Order: sequence, then structure tokens, then C-alpha cells
Amino acid sequence: MKQLVRIVILTIMVMTMTITVWAQTDFYEDEKVEEATIVNLKVRDDQVSITGITRGQYLSSVELDLVDEGFGVAGIEAVVLCHEAMQRIRLRLTLEKYNEGSWIKINEKEFLWTEDQVEGDLSMAVVSYKVGALLSGQYRLRASVAVRALSLQSEAMATRTPAMTFR
Repeated sequence: MKQLVRIVILTIMVMTMTITVWAQTDFYEDEKVEEATIVNLKVRDDQVSITGITRGQYLSSVELDLVDEGFGVAGIEAVVLCHEAMQRIRLRLTLEKYNEGSWIKINEKEFLWTEDQVEGDLSMAVVSYKVGALLSGQYRLRASVAVRALSLQSEAMATRTPAMTFR
């Protein structure tokens, strides 16, 4: 009986790990993810802005802005720049709050731009939105970017802002 319980628990643990891995590959597909190097950092009482770059062949930079607009509202803006025209640009933005020693996801949005949706070349993507009903505390913004070039080659990078206090 004990051996049966162990087998069932082990099977459940293995299946749970497999599901987690599949969730990650869904966004990046086969791209190797590089952590961006922060080249520009601006920190004020109500705003944190970064520019992250990678030595990639296709991705040039990602700019992130996180602004405390007051009354529990965060302003979020992201700009993705590429060295050449892309077939698609995929961006995932995650707003996280620091709570008891770990970062907790508060809001997550994913955006997809394809060459069919834009006039001209798809070499830049911009998104801006607001998230409300935030409590006071430490927040940060994470970005994951995956691009596919017209040659069907792919590249991905990730970056995040430093923590910022919302009052």
C-alpha cells in the first residue's frame, strides 16, 4: 500500500514538472533567451525607466517605463526595436509585487504583432496601458520578447526594471 501511494505521488510530481516546462516553451518556442544588459536606467520617486540591449542579430533593444500615476494606478509602456524587418514580434509584460520575500504576478499581458498587421516594415513595436487598483508596496515590470525574422530565424530576450515603491 505504501509503495502504491509513493508511485502515485511521484507520478503527480513528474506530471506537474512537465506541465511547467511546456508552459515556458509555448512563449519562446525554440529561441535561446538572453538576459538583456541594462544600458540606461532612470529612477525617480514616481517612475523607473530602463533600456535593455542584447548582442543579438535581430533584437536591438527593449525600453520599459513603469510610472506611479497616483491613486493606485500604474502606467506601463514598452518599446521593442529590431535591427531589421521582422515576420513577428511577441511581447509579454508582467507587473509583479514584492510580498514576504518573493515576487508575485499582479498583471500579465501578451502582445503579438505580425508583418500582415502593419504598413511597411515591422521593425518596432510600442505598447502603453494602465493597471489600476494597486495597493502600496514594491513593484517591478518584467518583459519577455521573442522575434522571428523574415528568414524564419528567431531570437529572444528578457529584462526587468528595478523595484519601485508605490504609495
